[in-house]
This record gives sequence, structure tokens and C-alpha cells, in this order.
Amino acid sequence: MKTHTPAAEVSWLNLRMSLAFVKASRGWLSDDIIASLIVAGVFTGNIEHIDRRPEGTRMYLLPGSVPDEMRQPANVTSVAISVGVPRETARTKIRMLAGRGFLSEQEDGFVLARDSIVMGPLSSIFPAYLASLDDFVKGLGVVNAYDLGPDRTLVQPLWSIGGALLRLGSSHVLRTINAVQAIAPDLPFMTKYVLAATCHLVGADLRLLPESIRASSPLSVLRPGASPVSGGAVARFTDLPAETVRRHIRKLVDQGYLVRIGDGYDFNPDNPIFVARWSAFQARSYASTRQFIWKLASSGIIVGP
Repeated sequence: MKTHTPAAEVSWLNLRMSLAFVKASRGWLSDDIIASLIVAGVFTGNIEHIDRRPEGTRMYLLPGSVPDEMRQPANVTSVAISVGVPRETARTKIRMLAGRGFLSEQEDGFVLARDSIVMGPLSSIFPAYLASLDDFVKGLGVVNAYDLGPDRTLVQPLWSIGGALLRLGSSHVLRTINAVQAIAPDLPFMTKYVLAATCHLVGADLRLLPESIRASSPLSVLRPGASPVSGGAVARFTDLPAETVRRHIRKLVDQGYLVRIGDGYDFNPDNPIFVARWSAFQARSYASTRQFIWKLASSGIIVGP
């Protein structure tokens, strides 16, 4: 069995899972991507202390099993840092979410209450969250990452570990999104989002590998992209208006992150700064996923020989 998986393969899986997570999240907030990530930032700030040790994770496996009195308020600054947005943006979104009753304000921060998770609109997207995390672990098994293989899987049914999986998964997704943003720190959040989606669709992670390694990658069974894509394809993938996507893509081409090839767009392998930052993202992604998988396995959420 292969004992080391190239960071590129794990990075591709990470980005696929994170984009699916974001897509599911925004549906219950009128397609407000930043607000949906702010909710995740508040949520992880409330409960991250629970999962510092595996025994804490095992105590609260079911969705909504962490009682409200154990949720620690998250302040605006910590949420802004975890999501990777300006503090004023985080403040505005948090105030909006509190005004709509999704968050409750306490003396030293904000809390996403238990009922908002198990009975509110968030509960309707729970299956999509869990499915994206399940696909992620299965993908890691395909490439034998971190000593995982096809026989090591998440506990089934997923609902029985849904609370712990959502807590650990949300934290991991936010770390991934923060790492992605470092690739293009000078760009607005939504432009970075379109960049990440486009690079995933064209298979940028894998195409940075030597051809001999790419050709033999077991990830090929998941059919990653390998060629330029149209603006329309990016719009369909992200569920964003076509004109919005075109506007962001023009900016990305102007700044050298993407290149136009025929009727499509591709990542720019001739931009050395961009390639170096993407390689750094792959390294961060690989390290952070190792920690994520360790937490899942040590808590008994991943099982198998």
C-alpha cells in the first residue's frame, strides 16, 4: 500500500469538499456565501473546546447533542479571522444573522443555539453536509492517504455521528478556505471564490504534477478536470449569475491568475507567484487534513481495519 499521498491529490479532494460545503451552506441564507461562512465561524467558535480531546468528541456524537450551556460565545474578531474576512464585514453579517434570529447575542459574543441546528433551516441541509464529508473520506481512501484505504470509512449511518462530524468538518473547511484565500490575498472574497472554483474545475492541483505522476494517480477514477472551462461552466458549478462570474473572471485574467484559451479559461501556470502560493496551499491542506483525519480516527468516527 502506498504510504505517502502527494499533497496535490489531497488538496484537490479538500477543495472539492469545501466548495460542496459552501454550496450547501448558502442555500438557506438566500445565497449569501459570506453569511453562511460566518455561521460556520460562530458555530466552531462556540464548540471547538469540546473536540480538543477524543473523549470529548465521543461524548457528543449526535446532531445537537452539545447543550446550549456548554457553547462558548464567539466574538466578532475571532469569527472574522476564522473566515478570513474584514472585521467590519463580519460584524455586519453577524448583526444581520442575529436580527433574523439565527444567532443569539450574549455579553461576550454570539452563539448558534442548539435548536437552530436540529430544528431550524440548517437542519434541511444537514444531509448535504454529511454527504460531502463522506465523499471526502472515501476519496482519501481511493488514494490511500494517511493509511486510509477503501475498507476504512465513516461510521454508518452518518446521522449517528453527525454532530461530531459537523463540528470537526466545519472547522476543517474553514481552515481550508482560509488557506485558499492566501493564494490571492489582494482580491475580494467573491473573486477568490470564483478563482478557487475555476481552478478546481480545470484540475489545477493535479496539473501541477509531472505528467508521469498525474497519469498514474488513482484519483483519475473521480474524473478530475484537465482542460479549460467556459465562464458558463463556472457559473453553473457555483450557482452564481453568469454576468457576475464573467466580471470576476475578467479581473482574474487581468491580474494574471487565469488565462483565456479559446472560448475557455485556465489557471496560469506561467505566473510564478501564483504557482508558489498554490504549492503552499497544497502543503497546508495536506498537514491540516492529517490532523482532521487523526481526530476522526481517534474519536472512533472512522472505522475499519
